[in-house]
Amino acid sequence: MVDFDESGVESCDLAVDNHDVDVNYKRVDRLFLTPIMNSKTMATAGYSGTPLIKKLGIKEDAKMIIMNVPGGADAYWKLIGKDCSAQLCSSKEIPSFIHLFTHSQKEFLQLFSKIQHRLHGNVSVWVSWYKKSSGIATDMNEDFIRNFALQNNLVDVKVCAVTDEWSGLKLVIPVVKR
Repeated sequence: MVDFDESGVESCDLAVDNHDVDVNYKRVDRLFLTPIMNSKTMATAGYSGTPLIKKLGIKEDAKMIIMNVPGGADAYWKLIGKDCSAQLCSSKEIPSFIHLFTHSQKEFLQLFSKIQHRLHGNVSVWVSWYKKSSGIATDMNEDFIRNFALQNNLVDVKVCAVTDEWSGLKLVIPVVKR
């Protein structure tokens, strides 16, 4: 349902991920509407409303490695909304999900060298770094990670906002190389 008022703001009732959401739009012209972000529509990083655990693709049977998480593992479980500590890999298991957080290119290269030998099959590797908008100085960025991935037989397939301060890029082994 769409309601109009004199200011050019229109309200729509939408269903997003089976939740009712009220969204206000400012009419730009006769055909296009621009969303007006408010606290309701900004409930999660990236504004999508999708829970982080779903964005990252963490499955019930995933074998996980998490590295260099700010605040440690407990902070990570809180961030994704579920305690998956029982899914952490032993050193002898092959992971299906890896998430590493890095503050710099040098640190990223060090962390990646520790997991590179464990990359097999359908593993997904999420690399998170500080967004430019976080105000935290870093030499990490999407382009550096993409270039590194291509040089190491990986491709990027997805990017998402992990938090208001952290972005994430998902890397996988190309299907033809699995």
